[in-house]
Amino acid sequence: LSSKRGTFTNSYSVIVEHQSIDNDKIEEVIRSVGDQDGQRTRAKCYRTRWDLHTVDPEVEKIGNSAIQIAHKHPLAGRTSPDGSPEEIQYGIRECWGLIYTQGQNTRSHSHWPSTWAFVYNVKACPKCSPLILPSNGIHPDTKIPPVDGQLTLFPAWLNHEVPNQPCEHDRIIVAGNLDIVWRVNWDTKNIEKNLSP
Repeated sequence: LSSKRGTFTNSYSVIVEHQSIDNDKIEEVIRSVGDQDGQRTRAKCYRTRWDLHTVDPEVEKIGNSAIQIAHKHPLAGRTSPDGSPEEIQYGIRECWGLIYTQGQNTRSHSHWPSTWAFVYNVKACPKCSPLILPSNGIHPDTKIPPVDGQLTLFPAWLNHEVPNQPCEHDRIIVAGNLDIVWRVNWDTKNIEKNLSP
């Protein structure tokens, strides 16, 4: 069901919720940790280190809020061997801050192989560049204008981009990825017994 550029013909959940987080504190953390200038990515703007959630509890709260949303809106279900539903555990894989100045952008990309990607708006105005999830050509692109305190969660394999920032003021966000935390409980004694000659 996939088509070119990693887009899909099916529809997938894009969840947007408002959060009560200290945005002034988040902005201070993003500015204080510094720009990873030597490690440019698809984001052509100021970008912090990848583990920003380990630097400050207020930033970690954003990732934990994304985990709560992921639990409320599962991509799919899973059952244990006895048929009972299994709760999927998520962890914050990466988390980073971005500051866009006028004319800066992020080119289309995905966060595969993570499960969920999230974007939290720290500081922006309705005229700032939206988050765009390009369509497969059948439906129009999904454009999500930034609103301070807004947390957006979407499947990490979906391509997304941010066009050139038109405003003279900064557009500040926190982005990140959630991965499934697997706990493998193999019965190693039975495995060894079955494998021995």
